[in-house]
Amino acid sequence: MARDENVKKMEEHVEQFWNGRKLETADDLFAPDATAPGAPGLPAGPDGVKAIAGMIFSAFPDYRMEIDKIVANEDKVAVRSIQTGTHQGEFMGVPASGKQATWTEMSVVRFENGKVVESWWETDMLGLMQQIGPS
Repeated sequence: MARDENVKKMEEHVEQFWNGRKLETADDLFAPDATAPGAPGLPAGPDGVKAIAGMIFSAFPDYRMEIDKIVANEDKVAVRSIQTGTHQGEFMGVPASGKQATWTEMSVVRFENGKVVESWWETDMLGLMQQIGPS
């Protein structure tokens, strides 16, 4: 039962938070002290996810995320997503190029009591930067 509920929460998170730009929905999904071990400088909890979203949305105003694959057990959900956007603002030191980009990400989140308490993301940054960087 928890597995199916967690999968549904992740699907809703993609649609509402990432594609719908409803950043406040992170407050319901992420525990206040949720961590991202791969990004130790990120603020804890929903604020960390909102910080990442702010950076992405400012660089790729038409950003979109689609779930390609999703698997889960009782407390973890893993997602492979395909992301797209047009590079219209500075991103990680790269000035706006106007180029369309498509990249993938693998993420795993761990739930406790219906909230995400840990998350790991592996984004194809090399592929993304090759697409938006100088030709």
